[in-house]
Amino acid sequence: GSGTVVMGGTVALNIAQAGAGAARNFALFNFVPGAERITLQGYAASTVADALANQVSDGAQTVLTLGDGSIIQLIGVARADASFFG
Repeated sequence: GSGTVVMGGTVALNIAQAGAGAARNFALFNFVPGAERITLQGYAASTVADALANQVSDGAQTVLTLGDGSIIQLIGVARADASFFG
């Protein structure tokens, strides 16, 4: 389901693709680029590139939308890049 995750350190967050009509929202706080990773399971290979190309940022947070409509909200991150995923 949807949720709020407080990151910080060396945490890996695994997100599995939602079923039809089951898009989810994830709010990530304290994400540490380079030390933490988001892993997507069951998504198309192009999902990360598509989400990064269409990311929305207001300087205080970045919102990534996945192919199934799920949203990853990175609170405190001005811009995401491919190093966030792995």
